[in-house]
Order: sequence, then structure tokens, then C-alpha cells
Amino acid sequence: MKAINCLLITTSNNRLGHSLNKTGVWLEDLAVPYYVSRDAGEYVKIASPKGGQIPLDPVCRSRQEETGDTKRFQEDAQAMYHFSHSLPLKEVSAEHFDLGLVAGGYGAMWDFPENEDLKHLLNDFIGQGKPIGLVGHAVVALNSPAMWSSIKISSRVKTRDRRAKRRRGCWNG
Repeated sequence: MKAINCLLITTSNNRLGHSLNKTGVWLEDLAVPYYVSRDAGEYVKIASPKGGQIPLDPVCRSRQEETGDTKRFQEDAQAMYHFSHSLPLKEVSAEHFDLGLVAGGYGAMWDFPENEDLKHLLNDFIGQGKPIGLVGHAVVALNSPAMWSSIKISSRVKTRDRRAKRRRGCWNG
């Protein structure tokens, strides 16, 4: 069976709007699809609008936000190399990948909605009949009405643990 080539797309934005507050990708939103793909034998490349080092939301670095996947990612030399050397979106083509996954985090809220390279890339995936997945805040990449008319959308919300429920304001026990 042929291995699948997976493109994992993340933010390059490191600020919450015009404030001085730092943000970036939420590490769990990147690490989980990275390992689901890699552990299934897929080849994974990481891309971002600017390429290079990906900013990490400082809140997800706290001990209480650490998960097995985030710890594994931070201790994995290959994963951290991809994290530090992401490909620029303008140099990536959907024809070289079988699947596109877009990771969330607050950085995506400023980086994705008006990013023409991302829109073209996602439209190419869709046009070639290849699936795309969007995690968390990454759904802002679909802000174009033209994109909505050409795709089938499904949604699944799954909260994995008490920390995540508490973080989302859903935990009351």
C-alpha cells in the first residue's frame, strides 16, 4: 500500500491582533494530527504562510496544558525540525500531497482569513478531490463564500480530557 503524503498547515502569526500579547499555533492542534498521520505511516510536511519557525502560543506551554502528544512532539527531533523549518505556503502545491490538515490556535484568526496562498492551496486540494481537515480556529480559512459552495462540510466535536473541558469552560465537576 502506498504511503499517504500529508501536508499540515499552521500559522505564522505570533500576535493577538495589534496587541503585544503573544500567540501562535496551539501545540495540541498540531501535535495530534501530526502523530495520527505519522503513526499511520504517512509522510508529513509542515507549512505556514511565511515558512520557517512556527510561533507557539505561550499558554499551551504550561504544565497543565501538556498532553502525551505535545510532550512527545517537543521531545521528537524530527517533529521539532519540521516545526522550526516549515515550508512557505507559496512554495507548496496540493498536487504533491494526498491530504491537507490545517492546525488551529489564535494565530490562525489573523493569519488565515485573508491569506491568498492558503485559499489557493485549499481550493487546489478541493478541486483535485483531496480531503482537507481543519482543527479548532483553523476553520477561519474557509471564510470565502466561493469555498463553501464547492465543498461538503462535516463537524465533530470531541473533548478528550478534563483539562480541555475546563479550558473551554465546559467542566463543572
